[in-house]
Amino acid sequence: VTEVLGQRLWPTLVLFGLGELIAIVLGLALGAWSGWKRGGLVDFLGNGVSLILYSTPYFLLGMGLLLVFATGLGWFPTYGMSDVGRTYTGPFDELIDVGRHLFLPLATVSLGLIGQYAIVMRSSIVETMREDYITTARAKGISDGRILRSHALPNALLPTVTLIAINLGYVVAGAITVEVVFNWPGLGTLTVDALSSRDYP
Repeated sequence: VTEVLGQRLWPTLVLFGLGELIAIVLGLALGAWSGWKRGGLVDFLGNGVSLILYSTPYFLLGMGLLLVFATGLGWFPTYGMSDVGRTYTGPFDELIDVGRHLFLPLATVSLGLIGQYAIVMRSSIVETMREDYITTARAKGISDGRILRSHALPNALLPTVTLIAINLGYVVAGAITVEVVFNWPGLGTLTVDALSSRDYP
């Protein structure tokens, strides 16, 4: 069992590790900018997109991306981690093939997580902007960008860091839906295959 799990662990770690990193960077940036420009066009669009992404299940998001970019436009492969039976000319060629297969599942995971990170970060920034030290920093004539980076962001990050830590525990649940949609050879598809064949160990 350990050997089988070990073979499937790395594809899941690559998919969800990169997905988490992308979602953290983009989600925090979108949330911070929306909260800082509260009431403006950026806030309206950013909040709307975040709510849509947050409320869309992984499998539905994945199927939509598959229909548009794989089936419709034919830009990316529809399943697997690499082309079956393909011989590679070198490691760079293999990396490009794996990257093409990884793009849509990675986009699904990232987009699914960006929404909730952006919503929590926006809420934290809005709360932080009401604090006295932000008013003091503005009274001193410090630029808005510096206030956001040096004063608001470090304090607003606390709830988001907690959410990120909690989300790491849901990797397997998310892995099942995303990996089944894209037939990604990770722990999710292994779990479904084991259940369907009643391989309980």
